[in-house]
Amino acid sequence: MLQVLESTKMNTLKLFSLVLAISVSACSNSQSKREIAYISEQAGNADVWTIHGDGSESSNLTQSNADERDPVWSPDGTQIAFASDQNGNYNIYIMDLDDRSSINLTNSEVDCLEPTWSPDGTQIAYRSSTSKHSWGIFIINLDSSNIVNLTSEDDLSPAWSPDGSKIAFQSFRDGNWEIYLISIDGTGLRRLTNNVAPDYEPAWSPDGVQITFDSLRDGNWEIYLTDIETMSLINLTQHPRDDGRSSWSSDGTQIAFTSDRNDIFAIYIMDIKTRNTFMLVSMGITPMWRPR
Repeated sequence: MLQVLESTKMNTLKLFSLVLAISVSACSNSQSKREIAYISEQAGNADVWTIHGDGSESSNLTQSNADERDPVWSPDGTQIAFASDQNGNYNIYIMDLDDRSSINLTNSEVDCLEPTWSPDGTQIAYRSSTSKHSWGIFIINLDSSNIVNLTSEDDLSPAWSPDGSKIAFQSFRDGNWEIYLISIDGTGLRRLTNNVAPDYEPAWSPDGVQITFDSLRDGNWEIYLTDIETMSLINLTQHPRDDGRSSWSSDGTQIAFTSDRNDIFAIYIMDIKTRNTFMLVSMGITPMWRPR
């Protein structure tokens, strides 16, 4: 009887291990198939491209004579916002991925760059000029109405929090480039980093608990990870070449980023837990993972 029980227990454990392995493999495979948008000049000028996380099925979305930059997916994954100078100065455009039609969202005479979607998909925050010598963060509705100037003190690189309540950004307002948080109603300004070296380009983890950012604090550009409550800090990349512009996978296990570690800016993927890293695209910058 004891042998039967032991045999049953072993079979149950084996079955559990098999199910767990299949689940992990399916999750990993699902993530590897999720698309990443990025900018590449491989066709002659800066276009928006997409590629799967396993390196398959690359596609040039814009194929224009203009220069595009800063691609970012809509929360439902059906559209991409990006900045383009196709009408002279940079404006924010939105492309529908079904037919690749695009609209000029901002229609501004001054540059509008670095779009980030609200989690509910109804608004976009971006940076634009507030004067000749300053940048600020603006918020606009998707019908181009109700433009709100959220900040105006040399503020760049907005990143909307997953819960929709805050925007992270970089600012020179205190005499050095640091990462800040602000509520979308303009209250609750909080300085997240404090270092003599510049800190750039915040990116939220999917659970809204952590932020990655670029920093020069170790002598070259590295990607750091900080907990927004405990303020713990980890250098993720630890590489002698320059790394930056990180984007989180939707399951929070990987980041895509730009690096010149092979003497040309390329896109890499890193497993956050193991730090295992591989090159995804041999010529590209500013990767952005599709959320779903």
